[in-house]
Amino acid sequence: MVFFKDPYTPQRLRAMGLNERQMQIIATLQHVESASVGDLRHQFPNLSTKTIQRDIQELVQIGLLSASGEKKGRRYGLAR
Repeated sequence: MVFFKDPYTPQRLRAMGLNERQMQIIATLQHVESASVGDLRHQFPNLSTKTIQRDIQELVQIGLLSASGEKKGRRYGLAR
């Protein structure tokens, strides 16, 4: 039997240079299959949608999140 280490532990995420918002996005997506920017917007009421989109885009670029769908229908989930 082979056990794989969880790539989404806070220690690993910090070591990758993620900010607190990005770590909270990852934590949220560990509990749901996928979420839209609008879904995540409720978690960060004091942030602009643009800031949330930039954080998500960076997570997609480094391979921690995957995106599916087009434009406003796009949903994000953990890359597994």
